[in-house]
Amino acid sequence: DAGLGLLTALGWVFRDEAGHALPPLGTSLNRVHAIEPGDRLAEMELVAACDVSNPLYGPQGAAAVFAPQKGASPAEVEELDCGLRHFATVAADTLGHDYAASPGAGAAGGLGFALMAFLHATLQPGAPLAIELTDLPHHLIGADLCLTGEGQTDYQTAFGKLPVAVAGVCARADVPCVCLSGALGRDWQQLASFGFTALFSIAQGPQTLEAAVANTAEGIADAAEAVTRLYLEGLHRRGGGQGK
Repeated sequence: DAGLGLLTALGWVFRDEAGHALPPLGTSLNRVHAIEPGDRLAEMELVAACDVSNPLYGPQGAAAVFAPQKGASPAEVEELDCGLRHFATVAADTLGHDYAASPGAGAAGGLGFALMAFLHATLQPGAPLAIELTDLPHHLIGADLCLTGEGQTDYQTAFGKLPVAVAGVCARADVPCVCLSGALGRDWQQLASFGFTALFSIAQGPQTLEAAVANTAEGIADAAEAVTRLYLEGLHRRGGGQGK
């Protein structure tokens, strides 16, 4: 929705040709005719954590790349992409600058575009920022094992996603790193070269997506326990005692 929801919550109003305020939905993008600015966050400096470099629209844009992952049909993808193009044009005419082609504009359905164009935010790679803010290298001092994960681990994980960054820090600290994810997708096996000791799915047998989401906490706990038991058994067999 190109950030319409966030912007509407911050006081921005998007009107159609008849002057009616539009609901903050992706289907409204093609109907935006006029934009009225909000007054919140005007004096705030914003830094956004962003893990992708996609532009707002086009073959690598928000609709084409991310909407199918959320269940959009080809017709819906085309409608959304046209809406993003139209909205970017109206926004550029209104604001006097165009961020549609900027790296990260297509992040989170176009939220990156909204943050840069409307709120003057600076986008930074999310993984290094998260590692810096949590001081991960310090926490790995003396650690025996690190568990990380995400919703689905696949070939996209290699493109700046947090688990790969965590695995890299662990490799430099000589700490084993195991990835626990909701699912292992396309080409996940290639990620072993990025520093992961092993990668596992927490899914416990065939189930619907709704059931998998509902059982996330239990799945993470069970998988983490299984990995830890395996690690401790290996440590014990090497004569290292029970570990920490």
